[in-house]
Amino acid sequence: MTETTLNQTKEAIEQYDQDKPENDIDLIQTVRDILINVGLGPRLSDAFDSSKYIIDAIGRTSDIQRFLLNRYWELQLMSHDGNTMEERYCLIPNGTTEEWITLFKTKIVPFILDNNLPRVI
Repeated sequence: MTETTLNQTKEAIEQYDQDKPENDIDLIQTVRDILINVGLGPRLSDAFDSSKYIIDAIGRTSDIQRFLLNRYWELQLMSHDGNTMEERYCLIPNGTTEEWITLFKTKIVPFILDNNLPRVI
């Protein structure tokens, strides 16, 4: 490993372990609330709350939560037999948190409702 790669790895680990700022949005709770509001509450304990990605995201910064939520939803979307490229494209790694939430509500939520997601994987 080069020194640059080692430094990047160290920075990523430090970012992952950062304390969540008090004013930082909790994306896990936000997504959970969205899913409950569309009627998916009964499914969440088995298919959402117990996922390693979601468990690991609790208490992390919103950037880390977004990264882990994206991994979780990419896996959920890839478990569907059809083409999910457009939906997976909407799981943006950059941009504002508000943009991510808007895309989640307008593109991901309708898809998961239409396709019986999330499911236990």
